[in-house]
Amino acid sequence: MRKARPGQGIIVAAVALAIAGCGGSSEQKSTASAADVKAQVEQVCREANVSIDGLPEAVDSNAAIEGQTRSAQIFKTAVGKLNELNNDVGLPVSYKSWLAAFEQLPALNEKAAEAFTQDGIASGQAAQAADAWESQAEKADALAGKAGLTGCEFGPGSTS
Repeated sequence: MRKARPGQGIIVAAVALAIAGCGGSSEQKSTASAADVKAQVEQVCREANVSIDGLPEAVDSNAAIEGQTRSAQIFKTAVGKLNELNNDVGLPVSYKSWLAAFEQLPALNEKAAEAFTQDGIASGQAAQAADAWESQAEKADALAGKAGLTGCEFGPGSTS
């Protein structure tokens, strides 16, 4: 079970005020909108994390191929949901950088699945594909941290 993040109650309160039409200046409404979108982004990430966590362990080549293929689909679904959100509401610049890095993960999962299929999971090509995915995931994780998206880390050292 994941612990609630500090400030989560503040985000919920800001969203509630925005929905209720309360609040004052347009700056406050912009902040509430940014908080709302950030909460939606983190929900998409939580859903993706739950799906990734539910994948079976890669105990053989077939399971590894299936895991990479299903991971690609999970990330594609998340990217689609993220692209539907209004991200022009005062989110930090690092958010767009994170999204650009995150959007590359599905293709790298597919590349790994292809390498596993063609050469087996112990091949040099498979290792390169896995390393490329991990490198990109670590880059995306670092950008998620800068954007304050702690629930949007997927790399090997993530705690999401």
